[in-house]
Amino acid sequence: MTDAQRESPPPGPGFEFGVLGPLKALRGGDPVAIGAAKQRVVLASLLIDANRVVPVETLTARLWGETPPCGARNALQNYVMRLRRVLGGAGGSDPVLTRPQGYLIGVADEAVDLHRFDVLVRRARAAVAAGGAEQASALLREALGLWRGQPLSDVPSELLQREVVPALAERRLGAVELRIQADLALGRHGDVLPELRELTAVHPLRERFWAQRMLALYRSGRQGEALQCYRTVGELLSEELGIDPGAELRELHRRLLDADPALAGSDPSGGGAPIRPGAGDGDARPAGDLPAGMTTFAGRERQLAEAQRLLAQARDRFRRDGEVGDAHTATTMRAMAAALLGAWAHMAAFEHGAHTDDVIGPALDEHPISGGPPAGNQ
Repeated sequence: MTDAQRESPPPGPGFEFGVLGPLKALRGGDPVAIGAAKQRVVLASLLIDANRVVPVETLTARLWGETPPCGARNALQNYVMRLRRVLGGAGGSDPVLTRPQGYLIGVADEAVDLHRFDVLVRRARAAVAAGGAEQASALLREALGLWRGQPLSDVPSELLQREVVPALAERRLGAVELRIQADLALGRHGDVLPELRELTAVHPLRERFWAQRMLALYRSGRQGEALQCYRTVGELLSEELGIDPGAELRELHRRLLDADPALAGSDPSGGGAPIRPGAGDGDARPAGDLPAGMTTFAGRERQLAEAQRLLAQARDRFRRDGEVGDAHTATTMRAMAAALLGAWAHMAAFEHGAHTDDVIGPALDEHPISGGPPAGNQ
């Protein structure tokens, strides 16, 4: 539904509505009981798109699904009429309006908790973009405080439960992610860890929560547990979906292995933000500029086996080619040193997503192996 279809609400009689939990209706601060199930479906459908026309066809589908009864339009009119009586009270005005294409509920924006939630989240996103993590965290806590449980939990509509409720729940999780991002930027990694443990248990396939948990653990001095989280989610994704962790998790894992200093600090403009490939790396690493060291070989069995093969080849050649001091032995020593460098480059290439030749070639050109005469003199 577009903004062009939005109507300015008429002067309201003090209504307040809630859909972020069981359906709630207040008039002048007093509860309004919406007892009939079909009336709750109609009211919820109108509130999801408050101040916009909801077509008759949409209301019909939300009331009866794909098989509406004969005379569904007349039945809908009857439910709307009864809802108006309940909301209007004894001679009072009601906010439900009839339009040629359907119906709308005209209320002040702040009268619906869903609208207040969306406004607060938008303000929080703007605060994060401006570097205001403290303000963003406060706004998001206020927004999330509007939730009273499962949205529309007492509204018996298969279509609403299947299509609308999951979308609302997704908006809430997005706000939770953003609030944790703001809290991480403020150095509250210890405070969010219990929450993240629960979130990764309840939403095990949601990679962002795993990334935030890994970052919070790392900043708490628990690097081993952070790396274990990566192994756990990797196994889970492989078993459940047959896929590897996404780019954000892979990049964060690499940076954890490298003990990237940028991960330890807190930046009020975006601590805990999505990790992008290359983010926080500083200057791009040129080909052949091998890392100073690896922090772990865990999960690199294939690469270790290749390194062992290269070294075994060099050792066997050394044993075949003669006594120390032979020209042949000098050549063999050069080959063995090259094999060592090749093994190192193989591991570095795996670590940084490059091809071995892209690493070993420039490294050999910049750092030639010495210790014997040129090959042409042998």
